Amino acid sequence: TSVALGDAVDLHVSQLLPETARIRYQETMLLHAATSVMYCPRRTCGVLIVLDSVLSSTASEATKHGVFAELDPEEETFGAIGCPKCQQELCFQCRSEWHPGMNCQQYQYTKSRYADEFTKFCRNMKWMRCFDCGHVIEKKAGCNHITCRCGSQLCYLCGSKWGSCKCQVI
Repeated sequence: TSVALGDAVDLHVSQLLPETARIRYQETMLLHAATSVMYCPRRTCGVLIVLDSVLSSTASEATKHGVFAELDPEEETFGAIGCPKCQQELCFQCRSEWHPGMNCQQYQYTKSRYADEFTKFCRNMKWMRCFDCGHVIEKKAGCNHITCRCGSQLCYLCGSKWGSCKCQVI
């Protein structure tokens, strides 16, 4: 009953907020409830997508935000599923845009070759990329323990998962 009560409270609170604040509030609630998320990689979209039922599903069909997808966990790739907002075809396994004709490892290798210049630019600007979702983070002040918008925690000095490095905590 507490979950239902929480849902009712969340619904009531979100109805009281202006649209932009409501969207941020709902996204925050989804981030707290979900164990696996991604953001649409399309720069003009960036909507939060909860992957819990897609990645853990053993059934042949899963639903995410009203998008139905035929999934076969035995296959190397599940198949393209559209972003619920912009319909960009996505690969939920490697959390990127759909890459027909390549498996996830091949796509990530190809993508990393083109990202080298961008990565150099980020390093020169003293920015860090999230190891989990790839978002670029700029620290303006504070300690080196960073929580990305995807929920991953990382060290701002080396970029590794928080607590797994030997960097000095400042």
